[in-house]
Amino acid sequence: IVFLNFDWSILGLQKRQFAAFALDYQSRNRTEGALLHFLDCTASTDGHQPLKQLSGWNELQSKRQSSLVHGSGELVWLSKGQVLDVQPISNFASSAELTSFTERLFADNRIP
Repeated sequence: IVFLNFDWSILGLQKRQFAAFALDYQSRNRTEGALLHFLDCTASTDGHQPLKQLSGWNELQSKRQSSLVHGSGELVWLSKGQVLDVQPISNFASSAELTSFTERLFADNRIP
């Protein structure tokens, strides 16, 4: 699970929300191998090309017919190198809601 940070975007609230989620998720899923990362994308140029290299990124972007990155503290869920979903962290009212969503997403998308 990757939190996308951009220095040009004001993300104080979103960073605190990610920290709360990380603590909640890890306490509820101690045996699961999910890793949480904070990625500084400030230097990412040319339409976020490094992110577009992730398997499934372009397909999800085409499906939504808009950019997946808006500098609003997006989370990227990955499993075995495959993008499962990308959403702004603000789409979730609480870390508990975000943790439940994440658990369902990983359970529904087990990639062999």
